[in-house]
Amino acid sequence: MSADAEGRVVALSRELERTSRRLGELDALVRELAGTLAELAAAPAGAQPQQPASPVRPWLGTPDVDTAVADLEDLADWLAAVYLRYADALLPSCWAWHADIVEELHWLRGAYHDAYGLNPPGAGAAARQTPSWQKVGDWHDRLRPGVVRRIKTTAGSCELSRHAPGQYLPQRQNAAPLASQLRAIAASWASTGAPPTVTDDLLAQARHEQQLHLRNHQP
Repeated sequence: MSADAEGRVVALSRELERTSRRLGELDALVRELAGTLAELAAAPAGAQPQQPASPVRPWLGTPDVDTAVADLEDLADWLAAVYLRYADALLPSCWAWHADIVEELHWLRGAYHDAYGLNPPGAGAAARQTPSWQKVGDWHDRLRPGVVRRIKTTAGSCELSRHAPGQYLPQRQNAAPLASQLRAIAASWASTGAPPTVTDDLLAQARHEQQLHLRNHQP
């Protein structure tokens, strides 16, 4: 057999191999689609396909008591095992009385698991992320120090005794200022590209809301 013919035979053999591989991949895809169709056909009418539970969820606004308790207990374990091993990561005795601190630590723990490809507590195997040294570096260089800094800024001098009855603590606002005016404000932005003119009535309402907030949170 000539070298040219031999080359054509080798090329044909490789092409057949690639074709066989593609046919195998196509066959696997068809089988997967057939299985999915069978599951959909067996599902009750109107039923929604179940989605895997996402490990990314907030602490603030958790409606389920059992979930909130489990999250806080798991968070305390992680704080002892990881967060508090860093010399600058000190927590006030009242840390669990500050919802914003709990939320910060809650997502920081999630980012830690994500960076190292670990399963967050309560999450299935599908929730596991691919570990990344870049994510690990970002967690150490930016995320963890940022949380430490904000906790020290907002509650660094706080302690549990300040939460006792009769003690004054700054309180968060219960609603966004001028919430009743948001429809008019949004309409102005949408139609003119600018907020509405500040009138005496708006100034008076803003002052009234601020005074009401302060009066409701006096010791």
